[in-house]
Amino acid sequence: MDYPETLAWIHGTERFGSRLGLDRMRRLLHRLGDPQEKVPFLHVAGTNVKGSTTSMIASALTIDFVMLGRQSSVQILVFSEKYQEIADYIINELDRGVTTLKATGWFTKTDKEVLLLITRKSEMHDVTAVVKHIDPKALVSVTPASGVYGEGFEEIKTGLKRKKLKNKLS
Repeated sequence: MDYPETLAWIHGTERFGSRLGLDRMRRLLHRLGDPQEKVPFLHVAGTNVKGSTTSMIASALTIDFVMLGRQSSVQILVFSEKYQEIADYIINELDRGVTTLKATGWFTKTDKEVLLLITRKSEMHDVTAVVKHIDPKALVSVTPASGVYGEGFEEIKTGLKRKKLKNKLS
């Protein structure tokens, strides 16, 4: 069987109820809340160097884990004209805090609002997906934060006993 005959055979199965394509699967995933969008994954395909590529990625992820740890955080800056809508969604739907910073676009000399979020690395995808959905033109800067302390993150460790510190501050 050559290529045209193979295609004809494949398309001939449609008359028996077989439907080609991924439309039904996409509709099902959408009804389930698109869970595939919430899971970070990497698909490595091709005929050459899959093993080397996969090994390099695994090494980079291991180094990231060793250097930053499992609980590593990221600082996200969002530059968008729709900053209010983005901030409201993040606070109300993702239950994360957001800070607005006053800024001036130097090229245009116009005042801007910039959103600042500090979140766990594992939650970064949710935030960036929301920004992309609300404003596809937004500029998003993500920076690793090696130490984040305070409510919702790690407790500040000073090495001083609380009683001694309280007496010094009084």
